[in-house]
Amino acid sequence: MEDVRMLAQSKAAVDAATAEGVSHLVHVGVSAAEDTTIVHFAWHQLVEAYIERSGLGHTHLRPASFMQNLRLSVGAPGVLTHFVGEARPNWVDVSDIAEVAATVLRDPGPHDGRAYDLAAEAASLSEITELLGKVTGQPWRYEPAEPQAFYDNMVAAGADPVYMACVRNVFERTRNGSLIEPDGVFGTIEAVAGRPATSLREFLERNRELFSG
Repeated sequence: MEDVRMLAQSKAAVDAATAEGVSHLVHVGVSAAEDTTIVHFAWHQLVEAYIERSGLGHTHLRPASFMQNLRLSVGAPGVLTHFVGEARPNWVDVSDIAEVAATVLRDPGPHDGRAYDLAAEAASLSEITELLGKVTGQPWRYEPAEPQAFYDNMVAAGADPVYMACVRNVFERTRNGSLIEPDGVFGTIEAVAGRPATSLREFLERNRELFSG
């Protein structure tokens, strides 16, 4: 779970890498506008800035929303509950992030100093439930929920209130359209890793058992 301690932890990791003579570092951050006002997005950008200042060879990976988190949105059988209304966020399979990172580390030279936004496609939760119905052969529906409900539940479960307020802000601004996804990101995985990005349908088919029953 992220919280503001990630700034000191990341600094310590970068300092240790520098002291050990590491030649190249791949940092996994978040896909966001350069002038973002989302607090934990800015934390990642501060980490990126410190890496750049360190003198290490580096590549920044900036993934979109993780497809794997869709499993966490399953409430009652056949129901996806989420907090972004009918917005269409960008999505990425974490295995694609890992493959891009591995590709970079095998041959860092062409990727030194580069930053890659990573996403496969954009889709609303309604579109995803339609895909789930086709993949599982079971009826699915999307139930939008209020971002404040997410915050209340997570804080009650012991999560950091500052970080959860950041996530709530992402949901609110995604829902109202004021948080704009970066453009031109859908070809990056293929360009770096040499194969097409995993689509939502492919991800759901591969993980059908997580959404069945």
